[in-house]
Amino acid sequence: MKKTIPYWLLGIVIVAVFVLVFKDGCNSNNDGKRFDERVTLRKRDKIPYGSFVAHSQLSKLFPVAKITTSAEEPGFWEQLDDTEDKQALIIVAPYFMADEYEVKQLIRFAEAGNDVFISSFEFSHYAEDIFKCKNRLSEKVSSSKNTSQATLVTPPFNGNTKFKYNGRRFDTHFTRYDSSFTTVLGYGSSGEPNFMAIAAGKGNIYLHSAPLAFSNHFLLQDSNLNYMSAALSVIPAKTKKVVWDEYYLTKDQLTKNSNNKDDSPGFLSAIMKYPGISTGLTLGALLLALYVLLGMRRKQRTIPVMEKPKNDSLDFVKTIGRLYYGKGNHTNLAHKMAAYFLEHLRSNYKLATNQLSDEFVQKVHTKTDVPKEEILHIVTVINNLRAGMHINAQSLQQFYLLLEAFYKKA
Repeated sequence: MKKTIPYWLLGIVIVAVFVLVFKDGCNSNNDGKRFDERVTLRKRDKIPYGSFVAHSQLSKLFPVAKITTSAEEPGFWEQLDDTEDKQALIIVAPYFMADEYEVKQLIRFAEAGNDVFISSFEFSHYAEDIFKCKNRLSEKVSSSKNTSQATLVTPPFNGNTKFKYNGRRFDTHFTRYDSSFTTVLGYGSSGEPNFMAIAAGKGNIYLHSAPLAFSNHFLLQDSNLNYMSAALSVIPAKTKKVVWDEYYLTKDQLTKNSNNKDDSPGFLSAIMKYPGISTGLTLGALLLALYVLLGMRRKQRTIPVMEKPKNDSLDFVKTIGRLYYGKGNHTNLAHKMAAYFLEHLRSNYKLATNQLSDEFVQKVHTKTDVPKEEILHIVTVINNLRAGMHINAQSLQQFYLLLEAFYKKA
């Protein structure tokens, strides 16, 4: 009898899941196709609130530009060069959770003669402090089917500047901004600003608080493609490079609003929305737990004690170090210590180490919070080694102490 219990349980689970799923499937046919309300704003997504259409229009809006996509942190772009001009970075994401370093990198990029276009429901407090603005989020998650409206200022925009939209509301707006260096370019349904321009050196930064205006669902209604065309016309048509940024779509957003948690459900959350499948899986889990409890009476073998593996690599490193030091090859050993230090910066802090300049020292200081004087001392020794300097045992010991102090503070 005990041997047949698992088969009985398995048979009951299969029958229960089949009946409940079949019943749920019949009900779903009566309800019609479910509208996908997830807000992803990814260029590859063709769902209502993806941005496949917007991304596909970039080549038409910027015919002479090279269109690429980036998911790198600001300042570490492969497609952009912050020392060149006539480039544009377009960021469309539900949440722009940029830290202080990232915001300053975007400003530096714009000051070189480039344009940064940011469209997001919510801006980080670092961005709001630096740009001296405040964004209101009260209506961004509404599922109302009432008509929303986006309006562009005339001038600089001409022609039809009012665009209507049926779907999720995107009437977020800026409640505070500094008019001394900020120009309002557009308004939402509430009549409050939702599109602004900020001058930054030779370039500009554009803040836009209605990212759903770049979604497939918005752009495919009526003549709303003209809204995107007009809004992005603030970026010069002769721009050489246009990068569609998806870094802020993948960045961990710990401050995400709890009301928007269902916008990107996981696999389990999606299937548990159907009552039949949910009940079947729950029943199966309970029966499986019952089977496990019945089988817990079996005796298990004694788990053997496993000894901790010996770390031979540490002994090897110490032996090699003593070998170099004993032979008096201090310069060679210093080169290897410097190479390990630079590899540590590349692996842990994503810093480029080909040029050890004052700018490099500042970046290391920003990332590690180690005093600049100590970092500059280390960089000076490494540059001298690269230039062919030979060092003695005392200098090697001082270099070792500098590196050890850095590793402890970083």
